[in-house]
Amino acid sequence: MKRHAPQRDERGLTAVGVAFLLVVGALFVFVGYAAVVNQTCGSKIKPTQRKISNVKSAVNTFYAIVGRYPTQWEGFLPLLHPPDGLKPMLETLPRDDWGNVLLYLSPPLASHVPFEIRSAGADGVWFTDDDLSSVRRDRPTSGE
Repeated sequence: MKRHAPQRDERGLTAVGVAFLLVVGALFVFVGYAAVVNQTCGSKIKPTQRKISNVKSAVNTFYAIVGRYPTQWEGFLPLLHPPDGLKPMLETLPRDDWGNVLLYLSPPLASHVPFEIRSAGADGVWFTDDDLSSVRRDRPTSGE
């Protein structure tokens, strides 16, 4: 009696091979997506920082002309509709490059400046790590 060695089915991939290819493919898609999102979000930081700087200049111009900073309650309104028929210092309510309205804080979180302009950043949530601000804050390095 002659025994035949089992023949290998070479018609296609095994289930393990298919699963492996799906995992590798998903990994490539995830890495590519993360790179695109990071590039897109990163490209909005500098323009938003410029907008914050421009709004900060507008607030300082308001102070130079009117003699006071807008209050927290007033926010950007005096810059849009200044008193005594002055020319507006802002044309529209300022927004960051993610579409979030900028925040005016007076008094600011940092007490060494008269006001602060903030962006909620890419996540759109205030007071998280990705926020941008007119006030430089030193963040502790890892391990501190």
